Amino acid sequence: MKERKSDALVVKKRMLPPMRRLIFVGVLWITGAVTGAVTGAVTGALTAACGGETANTPPSTPAPTPAAATIEQPAAAPPEPAPAAAVTAETPAPAPPPKVEFPPHASVDQAMNAVPHGLQRMNMSTDVMQAPLLDLKRYDKCKVPRSTKVVMSVAIFDGAAVGVDVTTKPRSTKLEACLDGVVRTMSWDKVPSLNQVTVTF
Repeated sequence: MKERKSDALVVKKRMLPPMRRLIFVGVLWITGAVTGAVTGAVTGALTAACGGETANTPPSTPAPTPAAATIEQPAAAPPEPAPAAAVTAETPAPAPPPKVEFPPHASVDQAMNAVPHGLQRMNMSTDVMQAPLLDLKRYDKCKVPRSTKVVMSVAIFDGAAVGVDVTTKPRSTKLEACLDGVVRTMSWDKVPSLNQVTVTF
């Protein structure tokens, strides 16, 4: 009996390692199978879920592009007709005074004869022409005696004395020449016309 028990123990000891290996392999196989099944189930579920959404969700279609708004440009206004050139009568600028040559130390008659015929006549005021001639202080250098009577006739053109006649009574040629020279240095407003004035003092 002891020998059988010992033989059985020996056999049992010999058989334990292979059985353990088989059990281990079986456990690994079962674990792999279960893991694969779970993984497949999860994957299938996810795929189904995603596929369901994909199937249920209609394919997105691009939003229709709105037709471009047609902006109507306002019709260009017809060009306005160019206004007819207005014919404006421009006032001509006043012509410069005509060049008149007067003889030096001319008398009134000589000055009048030097003016061309047809020259426009422009009258000056008598008072304006007489004012400088009656300013007796201008003649101080001539030393006119109080007893002497002086008569002057002056032709004025363009602001200057162009003809002078001086007479004194009693007669003094020296005094007359002095007075003549003073008068020819006087000036008036420039008027391009011959005017004549006479003064006595």
